[in-house]
Amino acid sequence: MCSNAEQNVLTEVGMKQRSEEQKKAKVDELRRKLNELDKSNDQLAEFDDKEQQIRETIERLEKSELTKNFETEIASLQGVISSLEEKKTVLLEQSSLLTADSTCVARMKAAQEQRSKKEKDCSSMYA
Repeated sequence: MCSNAEQNVLTEVGMKQRSEEQKKAKVDELRRKLNELDKSNDQLAEFDDKEQQIRETIERLEKSELTKNFETEIASLQGVISSLEEKKTVLLEQSSLLTADSTCVARMKAAQEQRSKKEKDCSSMYA
């Protein structure tokens, strides 16, 4: 058996070992978190680089006045579209008038045919 003093030393050594193990576990956990932060920082740096590349591309496009050319062309095309819409309206009106005219002509033709038929009927009655 162990004496009281030996048992106290063993208890103290056990406590120190547990304390050291806990400290080591905390250090390992902190290292793991630090590695995660490093990875996260690397990803952020990559995003920053990509963002900078995109900004530079936008600046180049703006300096090249490509967008101004597109805006001018869009404005021009809008004018063409407006003109075509006006022409379409005129053509629709003309089409409507022609349809009305053709209906009128058909009615006149039908009336003339009825008149001719009546004239034939009348002349055959008197003949």
